[in-house]
Amino acid sequence: KMVVGRAVVFGGNGLVGAAICRAVARCGFEVVSISRRGVAPPSAAGWGHTVQWVKGDALDPSTYAGVLDGAKIVVSTIGTLIENDSYKRVLRGKDHARYGKQTYEVINLATAETIVGAAAHAHAEVMLYLSAAACPPGVDKRYLTTKREAEVAVLNAEGVRGVVFRPGFMYSDDAPATMAVGAAMLLAGKLSKRFSLPTATAATALGVDVAALQPLSTTTVGDAAAMAALHSDVEGVYSPAM
Repeated sequence: KMVVGRAVVFGGNGLVGAAICRAVARCGFEVVSISRRGVAPPSAAGWGHTVQWVKGDALDPSTYAGVLDGAKIVVSTIGTLIENDSYKRVLRGKDHARYGKQTYEVINLATAETIVGAAAHAHAEVMLYLSAAACPPGVDKRYLTTKREAEVAVLNAEGVRGVVFRPGFMYSDDAPATMAVGAAMLLAGKLSKRFSLPTATAATALGVDVAALQPLSTTTVGDAAAMAALHSDVEGVYSPAM
């Protein structure tokens, strides 16, 4: 199979990162995942051999020196919804590699800025950043403001085609809890349309972006990432429907 380019995915062993690794590998990319643990997730049992799993610290470019050289696309899926990331253990149903109790400014913003700088230095063609559609109720607004600041860094990167995805809630077959939530959100959306329930109006009144109510499969996000790498006209910010 002809290799169409190199794809480097930061956080490639996470739910979304793994979906992106799998999708771009299927499209013929040489794929490298960079994460704190540097190991494939259990969900990659059938395809993990197609990815190089590298251990590295996104905030320290010296730990992945040379890995980005020649990359066609660099992807950052690193971020946290809550500064204490214990919610991820609940969604996965088990422990996972943790960054520890750090701030949004470090995990959502500084990490993205560091990766963008490394991608530009390595002359990567595309920099894809996984952002968010909105700030969920009850979550510190800094979650979204740091995401938006990171977007600016991506879109303004010199010599790099910046692409930003703003998905709402994402679900995966590999995380049963997310499937349950996603199914409930899809059902709520269908009932709202069927019975003309004022879901959108209520969401707006509560200050919730309607886009955040649209659940999205991590598989869809992965496929969209592959398309971003393959099509030179893909640039800028893309909404949840993508």
